[in-house]
Amino acid sequence: MLSTALLLLLATQSTGISQVATAPQRIAVGDLDGNGRADAYLASPAGGRLLLRDPDGRLVPAPPYLAPIVPGREAAWRDVDDDGDLDLLVWGADPGHLLLNEEGALRDATGEAGLGAVAAISRSMEWLDMDADGREDLVLFTDGGPIAYRNLGGAHFENFGFAGLDGMAAAPAPPVTAVSAKPVLDEAAPPFPDRPENATPSTTMGASPTVSPTAPTAPTTPTSPRRSVRTSPSTTSPNSTSTAPLQLGGSCAARIRDAIQGGCLRASATPTLGMLMPLSTDFNVDAATGFVGLGTTLPSTRLQIAGSGDVSVQGGGLLQLGSDSGQNIGIDANEMMARNNGAPSPLYLNIDGGNVIVSGNGTGKLGVGTSYPTGRLHVVDAAGGDGSVVLPAASISATELESEPGIASASRDGTTSVGLNGLIATPILTRALNAPTAGYVIATCHVYTGARAGLGTSYSTWINLETSSATPASPDASILLQPNEYGWLSWTKVFQVPAGSTTFYLLGQGFEVNASPSLSTQTSAREAILTLQFFPTAYGFVQ
Repeated sequence: MLSTALLLLLATQSTGISQVATAPQRIAVGDLDGNGRADAYLASPAGGRLLLRDPDGRLVPAPPYLAPIVPGREAAWRDVDDDGDLDLLVWGADPGHLLLNEEGALRDATGEAGLGAVAAISRSMEWLDMDADGREDLVLFTDGGPIAYRNLGGAHFENFGFAGLDGMAAAPAPPVTAVSAKPVLDEAAPPFPDRPENATPSTTMGASPTVSPTAPTAPTTPTSPRRSVRTSPSTTSPNSTSTAPLQLGGSCAARIRDAIQGGCLRASATPTLGMLMPLSTDFNVDAATGFVGLGTTLPSTRLQIAGSGDVSVQGGGLLQLGSDSGQNIGIDANEMMARNNGAPSPLYLNIDGGNVIVSGNGTGKLGVGTSYPTGRLHVVDAAGGDGSVVLPAASISATELESEPGIASASRDGTTSVGLNGLIATPILTRALNAPTAGYVIATCHVYTGARAGLGTSYSTWINLETSSATPASPDASILLQPNEYGWLSWTKVFQVPAGSTTFYLLGQGFEVNASPSLSTQTSAREAILTLQFFPTAYGFVQ
């Protein structure tokens, strides 16, 4: 508990306010920075001062950049722009000031709010919904008469322009009455009445209660739904369930007002329906970033759930979407599981359309039945052996083969031919294959070859598929042709390849039968198709 005299003493010692007793200074108590501690603003005609409460409970002067120095005799906290924090209104020494709270720092927004056209001194103010739009409007009582402002929301106002108010005489300012009993903040004040019609209305928002210089009286009905002011110290009832409110002074922030009961929501140290729960490791909101943490007080993202717990068919995990008895999805730190009442359930991704991208940067691998995929797609069956991938008929067309994962292809369309001689093997096609791991390549070759028109009785074409362009000593496949005769050669060959790039050469040679090999063209290759299929070693040996 902190008395008025002590507050003023702190202000005198810490801020240089030297003449405390010459005129009454009003103290507005409220949580400026949302840390749950009661800060204080001391209004003064010479310029008000802001005091912040430190973690040890002491009030210390705020840095100058947190609040502009404006004159006033009274002040009140209120969430004027409905953003969930308390703003400050100061009046009584000039036309008045609206100081908006912007992330814990006050800024004079009087002019931009539409309140800067007042020429007379504002003596008091009231809030009243005058146009039945659900927002309380502002009425200033000045030396020139009352002025009514329509609340447009978001700390913007416009003059109602009521002609009847222009000629009204200004009401005299209420006399200052000496206070003998020192007001104290009552932590154990009874809860605010459930409905607004049961509360005793305040006459001047932000004004401290006027107390007779007689003996202390019993607690009065609080004028603020957040905290009451008493004229004498009291002890906390052992049966009280109320706790220190989240924000102090002024009226409720719009975002924590009870929409049904109309009063401010109260807090409870244990989860209670209809009551706020203090922030803790179980649930924390970082005031600087707005990030929410569950299980952590230092959330690094908009929502961070910390902890451990392996998701399984029976339950567990860090997050569950859906009910226990029906379909739900459980998520832990690195797993996701679809469940239905304790049993596995299909997990649907983009069931109504849209692409599903896995490892979009091209560096990851997808394992089905294995946690250690060795290729871009690795399928293992339930027994631990090689699995199968079932594709619909004609799912891969001839034109797609060259770009399918694990398949490389090259072809010659027959527009031109490649001449083949008997001394040096001539490349018909070349194709490189980049294997992600060591494995096997099954090559399928088709070559359409023909003999030249000549005097020879017959000709022969040799075809080889090698990983070197050197001339081979014997053919993989050969065909005997008569002059001007054409025919197809087809065969399959298996290669063992390392990880990385391997180039395959489809080579051809042409001979005249019963003649010495020469560099002259004897046969030719017109059309050719080469298809390479890669299989990682993890699939087993290819025989």
